[in-house]
Amino acid sequence: MNSPPRPQAPDDDAPPTAVEAQALDWFFRQQHRALPAREQAAFEAWLAASPYHAREYAQLQAVWRDMAQLPAAARQPVPSPALVRAPVRARSTATRPAWHWGAAAFAACAVLALAGWAGYQHIPVESQTLANGPREVRQLVLADGTRIRANVGTRLAVRYTLARREVRLERGEAFFEIGEDRRPFAVVSGTARIRDIGTEFNMLALPTLLQVGVRSGRVALTPDTARPGVERELGAGDTASIDLAAGTAAEPVVVQGAADAVGSWRDGMLIVEAEPLARVLEKLARYRTGAVTLDGAVGTLQVSGTIDLRRPDAFLRALPDLLPGVQLHWQPDGAVSIGAARRS
Repeated sequence: MNSPPRPQAPDDDAPPTAVEAQALDWFFRQQHRALPAREQAAFEAWLAASPYHAREYAQLQAVWRDMAQLPAAARQPVPSPALVRAPVRARSTATRPAWHWGAAAFAACAVLALAGWAGYQHIPVESQTLANGPREVRQLVLADGTRIRANVGTRLAVRYTLARREVRLERGEAFFEIGEDRRPFAVVSGTARIRDIGTEFNMLALPTLLQVGVRSGRVALTPDTARPGVERELGAGDTASIDLAAGTAAEPVVVQGAADAVGSWRDGMLIVEAEPLARVLEKLARYRTGAVTLDGAVGTLQVSGTIDLRRPDAFLRALPDLLPGVQLHWQPDGAVSIGAARRS
C-alpha cells in the first residue's frame, strides 16, 4: 500500500537556516549560566514548537561533544573575514572580575563558533570510494556498522561528517544495512535522495531508471531535491521506480511486493513482477557482454518471473515462449535484437 505524501524535511545540504541559528542562540545562552525561569519557559516552548527545533538542538549538542574529541588543530574555528579585519585593542584586565573575563572569553568563542558552525558540521570523519568492475561484487563495512553490498559495475562514494552520513550512488546497485547512529543517513543519486529511517533497502541507478526497494524498516524518498514538494515514505516490501527518461518531473510509481525479494541479486536472482521488457533487459544488460536491441513496441510487454543472473542468455532464449509473438535474432558476437515475429 502506498503511504500518503508528507511534508518534506529541511534539506540537510542547505546553508545554515533560521532554525539552526535559533538553536545556536539557545545553546550558547545555557553554556555560561542557568536560564531564568522566563527564558527557560521560552526555550521549552521553542523546543516543543516543532520537531525540527528539537532535532537541530540535539544535533548541535552532539556535534559540540564530538568537537571536543577532535585534535586541537581540527577544533580551531574559521572566523569570518569581518572578524579577521576587526581591530583588537589592548586593554588592562587588572580590575576586571574573573567571572566577567570568563563570560567575555566564552562570548568570543561563541561568536567564532557561530561563524564556523557551517564548517564544523561538514568536518569529514570517514570517506571512501568504490568502483566495481563489470564482474565484481564487493562489500563495505563502515565504522558505524553500516554494511553496503555493491553489485557489478557499481560506483559510489561514502562521506561521513560530524553531523551526517551520506552515500552518493553514481551508477549501479547497492544493498544497504544501516548501522545505528545519532547522525541521519542518506543516499543520493542524481537529483533523488533517500533518507533512512532505520532499515535495509536496495537502490538501483541505471541511465533511465532509479529504483528503491525496502526490505525492512522505512525510508523517505525525495524524487527531486531541487523541486519543492513532499517526500514519499516507503515501508517493507515497497518498491518505488522513477522513469528518468521522463525528466525531473517524473513521479515515483510504488508497488507492494514480497519484502524478501528486495535485493535478490545478492542470491544471484532477479525477481521481476509485471515489469516492461525494456526495463528488465536494461537490468540484465549488466550481466552480459553482447548488446541487446529492441524493435517496435515489444519493449512495453510485461514480464514476470525469476531470472538466474548467472545464465542471462537462458532467459533471452525463453522469451518466445514467455511472450508469444516475440522473435530473437542472434549475432556471432553475442548481440541480439528482439522484435515482433513476422506473420506468415
